[in-house]
Amino acid sequence: MRANERPRLLGTEAAAGEGEAGLYNCDSTAAPARMGPGSTSPPSTGNPAGPDRPKPIPLADTLARLADILPRLARVLERTEGRTQNHRLTLRIEELAEAIGVSRRVLERELSAGRFPKPDLRIGKMPLWRVETVRDWLERPGR
Repeated sequence: MRANERPRLLGTEAAAGEGEAGLYNCDSTAAPARMGPGSTSPPSTGNPAGPDRPKPIPLADTLARLADILPRLARVLERTEGRTQNHRLTLRIEELAEAIGVSRRVLERELSAGRFPKPDLRIGKMPLWRVETVRDWLERPGR
C-alpha cells in the first residue's frame, strides 16, 4: 500500500463486481455500500435494529400498548396532582424562594425586616427552614 492510498473494505468493490453482496450489504441486488470521508458509522447491515438489538415492534402494536397504558397513567397523575414534588424535610433559601415564587433577595429582605420566620436550622452559614414552618407562615392570616 502506498503512503497516500486509503485501505479498502473487504468485499465492497471486488465482491460486488462478482455479484456478491459485499461485507456490509445484505441485499445482493443493491449497489455496494461504502463509508464516505464524512461518514462516522459503517453502512447498515440490513437489520435496522442491529445484530444485538431486539427486532422493532410494529407501530400498530406500539399504539395499542400505549392506549392501554395511558388511562392508568392518567389515574396516577390525578392522585399525585395535589402533592408537593419536594419530599425534603428542610429547604434552602434558593429552594424556598422558588417554592413561594419570589427572588432570593426579596426573601432575604423579608427575613431581615422580621416579616419572615427565622431559619429552623443553620449548617455553617446555610439557613434551613422546615417545610412545616413555611406552611404555617403561609397559612397565618395577616402575615
